[in-house]
Amino acid sequence: MDPTDLRLCLLLLANSRTPVRELGDRLGLSVAAVHGRIQALRDEGIIKAFTAKIGLPRLRATTVLAWGASRTASNDDILARLKKDDRVYWVAFGGAGVVYVGAYLRTPTELDSYVSFVAKEAELTDPVVGLMPWGSGLPDEPVLDRADCRILRALHRDARKSIADVAEEIGLSAKTVGRRLGHMMGDGSAELSMEWYPDAANDIICMWRLDLKPGTSRDEAATLLMNKYAGNLLFAMPLSNLPGLVLTATWTGSMKDLKDLQTRFGNEGPFARVVPNVLYTGYMLDTWRDALLMKWAGPIERTR
Repeated sequence: MDPTDLRLCLLLLANSRTPVRELGDRLGLSVAAVHGRIQALRDEGIIKAFTAKIGLPRLRATTVLAWGASRTASNDDILARLKKDDRVYWVAFGGAGVVYVGAYLRTPTELDSYVSFVAKEAELTDPVVGLMPWGSGLPDEPVLDRADCRILRALHRDARKSIADVAEEIGLSAKTVGRRLGHMMGDGSAELSMEWYPDAANDIICMWRLDLKPGTSRDEAATLLMNKYAGNLLFAMPLSNLPGLVLTATWTGSMKDLKDLQTRFGNEGPFARVVPNVLYTGYMLDTWRDALLMKWAGPIERTR
């Protein structure tokens, strides 16, 4: 990848249905150049699929990230064990045996069981657990009606599919599909993103634990990162239960660039300590969110 590919991927992660012309305008590229880059990223296995899911805010779920050094030598064994839990959506392996595990919790009461599961199955030493803002818990009833769920199911692994193709597949008019999808995108009911594997490229993906100096605003530190390091930043994640750090991921094209980035982070005022950990590989997994969408969509009924 190059910096333009990175920007393109971040735009598609935020909304995988962004029109090619809009992508080109934002990147300063022609439509043909955008098409070519997307196809090359797919051919290289960096983009695996464009995805559609029910938005996490509508499900009132909580995102949790746990990480720590594993006592197990085999990454394959760890992955096989973690796949058994339908809450786990992301597993990544870094240097020094560090394993990162992301999960979606249906309710806050699942936290203790999830942490125990990860610590046991990944054999983590002193795992760190970070939380995104709490969700109140999965509602008892479907949060979307069946027609909306059928639209998302049609887009589930091909979110850039045309409205006309979705309409033909589920038996609704294109106007109805377009209106409903637009509404879901507007109110956060639909999450349109992609399965992204930047480790498939010959680049360096690094996780950073950025410990903050006393009295430093976590949100201001995250804003500084997003504004100043946009060319390298994948995300800067303030965790609600860990106010003294910002968990960050970056892309660089070489080890020299990574070393320069470490120096720059170390010279920034908010950070007391900068701890990098290079990621070697990662995996995206289907979860209960995907199963719930299929359940709520029900059997395909072709009616107009």
